[in-house]
Amino acid sequence: MRPTLPYDVFPTILGYLRYDRNTLFSCILVNRTMSILGVPLLWENPFMSNDSFDTINNYQSALLIRTYLACITEEERKYLINKGVNIRNFRKPIFDYTCFLEEILFCYSLYESILCWILLEYHHYTKKLLIDIKNIHINEYEMQYPLINSLYHMFFKRNKIRSLGISIDTLKVIDSIDQQFFNDINISLTNLTQLVIYLKDDCYDNNDNQQSFDFLLDMIKKWCHNFKHIRISNLLVFNNQKLSKVQEIINQQQNLQKLDLITPKENIVINDTLSNLNGHHNHNYLSEIEIHETDLSDNSILEGLASINSLKSLFLFRCKGISIQNIFILSNSLIILKKLRFISNEFSLGLIISTIGKSLKELITNQLDEESSEFILIHCSNSLTNLEIGINLNVQHIFYNLIKNLKIFHLKINCYKESTGKILNDLGFYLPNSLKYLSLVGLFTYSSFKVEHLENLLLNCNIVLESLEIYGSVNYNLLVVILNYIKNHKYFKSLIIDNLNRKEWKEAEFLLLKDISDYGSKVIFN
Repeated sequence: MRPTLPYDVFPTILGYLRYDRNTLFSCILVNRTMSILGVPLLWENPFMSNDSFDTINNYQSALLIRTYLACITEEERKYLINKGVNIRNFRKPIFDYTCFLEEILFCYSLYESILCWILLEYHHYTKKLLIDIKNIHINEYEMQYPLINSLYHMFFKRNKIRSLGISIDTLKVIDSIDQQFFNDINISLTNLTQLVIYLKDDCYDNNDNQQSFDFLLDMIKKWCHNFKHIRISNLLVFNNQKLSKVQEIINQQQNLQKLDLITPKENIVINDTLSNLNGHHNHNYLSEIEIHETDLSDNSILEGLASINSLKSLFLFRCKGISIQNIFILSNSLIILKKLRFISNEFSLGLIISTIGKSLKELITNQLDEESSEFILIHCSNSLTNLEIGINLNVQHIFYNLIKNLKIFHLKINCYKESTGKILNDLGFYLPNSLKYLSLVGLFTYSSFKVEHLENLLLNCNIVLESLEIYGSVNYNLLVVILNYIKNHKYFKSLIIDNLNRKEWKEAEFLLLKDISDYGSKVIFN
C-alpha cells in the first residue's frame, strides 16, 4: 500500500507553485482535491502578477474573458443589452471563477484581454493568429467599454478583491445607464485592503474620462473605509488639478498602515496628500510612508509628514528640501523611526538620523558620509541590527569605522564595480562580533574583483557567520572558497545565491553545492 500525504500538506505544496502557472495547471488535473485547492491560486490574479514574468498569451487571454463572461448574472447581461452589446450564452463553468479574483492592479491587461476575445468571438481569429499579434489596434470601443464595466461590476459585487488599481481609464461611466448600473450595486468591498491610484493624463483630452474617474473615486469613497495600504503613483505629467476626493479617501481610512507617494516630478496631488496629513486623527495606525522625488522645503508638506506620530518606517527616494532652515519641524516631531530607507536624496542622511531616526533598527542607504556615520554611532549604536549600504572607495574607511563599532546582526553591502575587490579585501578585519548574516552584492567578473578578495574576507573575519548571501557571477572558484570556510565553521547554516550565470554551470559546480549541503548547510537560490 502506497503512503498518502495528509490533506494539510497540499495547500502548502501548491502555495509554492502560485507563480508557476504551467505546473499549477498540471496539478489541478490530478484529482478533485488538487483541483479544489489549486483553482483559487490559478485564478486569484490570472492576468499578471508582480511576482512573476509568466504572463498569458493573447489566445489564453481571450479564453479567460470567455470564462468570466460565462459567469455574468442577468443584471450584467441586461446592462450589456441596454448598451447594444449582445453576447451568446456560454455554458456555466464548474466553478464561479470570479469568486477567486483577489488582485486586479492593471486595467490595461483586462482591456487587451477583452480585445482578444472580440477578435476570437466576432472576427473569427484563429489561435495561431491571435498568439502572433504583437500590438492590437482595433476600434471596438462601443463593445469593449460596456464589457469592461460589466466585468468590474461583477468583480465588485463578489466582494473578493483585496488589491485594486484604478486610473482615469478604469471605468467608462458616460451616461445614465452606466451610472444607474453602478449606483444600484449593493456591495461593501470589505475585503479590499490595498488601493493603487495611478495618476495620468487623459491623452485623448476626453472629459468623459475625467468624469468616469471622479465617479469611480466617489464609489471608492462610499464603499471603502478599511484600506491598509494606499499607493498613489504619478505615471505621467498629470495636470495640476486638485483631486480632493483622493485626500478624502485617505483621511477616512480607519486602519491605514502604509502610504506610498510615487512621482517622477512635482505633483500637486502628492503635495496636498502630505500637507493634509497634519491635523487628521484617523492615522493612528499609519506606520509606513514611501515618498519619491518630492520637494519638502514647503513647511506645510514637511509638517504633514512630521505629524504622523505612529510612523515607524520611512522611505525617501530622490527627495529634496530638508535643511537647517526647516529641520526644527522634524526635531519637534514625536516620530521614532525603526526603519529608514534613504536613497539618492539632495540632503544629508544626518538630518534624519539626528531628529526622527535616533532609535533605528534597520537602515538602508547609499549616502553614507562622515557626519551621518557619527550620528549613527551616537544615536543608533545600541539599536541598529540591520544595515544595508551602498559604498565606494570614497567612504571605505568611514564605513569600516562605522561597522566595527556597531552591534548589527545583518549586513548587506552593495559595492560599486571599481571598488568591490578593495573593499572586500580588508572587510573581514572590521566585521563586528554580533554579525550573523552577511550579504554581498556586486561580485561580478570585473577586473576589480577576484576570488582572492572573498577568500581574504572569510579568512580575516573572526566571527561566527551563520549565513552568507552572494549576488553576482558565482562560479566554481568562488564555491570552493565558500566550501573551505564552511568546513571550518560548524555553525554556518545557509548559503543564499542570487546567481546571474547559473545556466552556465556544469556538473562540477553542482557537486560543490552537494558538498556544502553535506556539511549541514542549506543552499537557497533567489
